[in-house]
Amino acid sequence: MNQLERTISSVEVAKQVGKRHADLMKDIRTYIGYLAEGKVPPGDFFIEATYLDSNNQERPSFDCTKQGCEMIGNKMIGKKGVQFTAFYVQQFNKMESHIKAYPMDSYMIEDPAARAQKWIEEYQEKQQAYAIIEEQRPKVIFANAVEVAEDSVNVKVLATTLKKHGIDIGQNRLFRWLREHGYLSSKNGTTRNLPNQRALDRGLFELQLNSYYDSKSNSHRNRYTTMVTGKGQIYFVNLFLKNKDVHEADTTDVVQESFF
Repeated sequence: MNQLERTISSVEVAKQVGKRHADLMKDIRTYIGYLAEGKVPPGDFFIEATYLDSNNQERPSFDCTKQGCEMIGNKMIGKKGVQFTAFYVQQFNKMESHIKAYPMDSYMIEDPAARAQKWIEEYQEKQQAYAIIEEQRPKVIFANAVEVAEDSVNVKVLATTLKKHGIDIGQNRLFRWLREHGYLSSKNGTTRNLPNQRALDRGLFELQLNSYYDSKSNSHRNRYTTMVTGKGQIYFVNLFLKNKDVHEADTTDVVQESFF
């Protein structure tokens, strides 16, 4: 189960329906062809992905959305069809419970009404953050120096903003600083430079899903890009500028400002 995107891997689906994964992949590709002919977005049903087989080799697969699982289930009859329907309904109900226990950012919510309510809450939180900055900045550091975009930006853009205002730091040094101070993961692998959970909970970062074509595996793959939210831009610009006079923009000395 993919908790972030609310999907079930075709590998798991194949086990549940008692079918070889290769055969299920063939069926899904057929469904995708039919959807494309009908000008229905296949990505609403099936998302290209990969998995590691028993030999630790990367193989193509699909992440099946709830609609995709329903499409597969509708093609089945008898006991297997009933059992698979029960399986995916239970799995997606668990997903809904998880989402309620761990609220998502507004852009990740499918229901329009719930998404709008979450957006209002995020907007109010952002406005509160602005108010706190206005009250606490001792030298009116931020208001006259930096414009903060409503949209999220990547770390390179944040580094450029800092540099424009006298902070001698580039993209690579900023990534290193964020890792050393616990904001981003320092582990090697696919999670490197992704936000740690506390940084996400604070609303400083969000994840942007990107799809790209991997010529080695001849398949499309997904990866995440770390984006700094408007709230995060306010936080980090204030953090660095507040220490500028004392430390002459030496980013190694901003240790005491880490929230960890």
